[in-house]
Amino acid sequence: MGKGLFLITLLLASSVGAATNEPLRVALTFDDSLKDHLLIAAPMLEERGWRGTFNIVTDLIGTGDTRLTWDDVRELVRRGHEIATHTKTHANLVDLLKAGKADEVRREFAVSRDAIAEKTGFTPLYLCTPFTAQNEETERIAREERLRQMLRDRYNFGEGNEDKV
Repeated sequence: MGKGLFLITLLLASSVGAATNEPLRVALTFDDSLKDHLLIAAPMLEERGWRGTFNIVTDLIGTGDTRLTWDDVRELVRRGHEIATHTKTHANLVDLLKAGKADEVRREFAVSRDAIAEKTGFTPLYLCTPFTAQNEETERIAREERLRQMLRDRYNFGEGNEDKV
């Protein structure tokens, strides 16, 4: 997500809250372990006193200049942001289940959860499924692995995503 698009999202969230008498509850989540999450998104959230949830694909950590490192992940935690698992490899979990590979789904959850716990000192509570591919079976396996699956319905801001919910 570019800085301009992220700023538009923040402004939209701010304006919606100002237009109502109800307190606004917005969760801003960031997927795929991108370095820009630390360099752009986190500071913009922090300027407003907000924190985000960063969904980490553990096999992508430290794999190039555009990806977070474990030091970066620990820095996000230190600054008060939440870390959730986005699985080990970013596999489509429903496709794995259709192929009869429930053990691989379980491994995606457990290995990622345990890597985050080992590298940060805390065990994540939440799982964000890649591609929002989830069903009752992914929910059941997540519970068995002591994770709470995030809701799969969300609004995606940005060009080309206008019709996705």
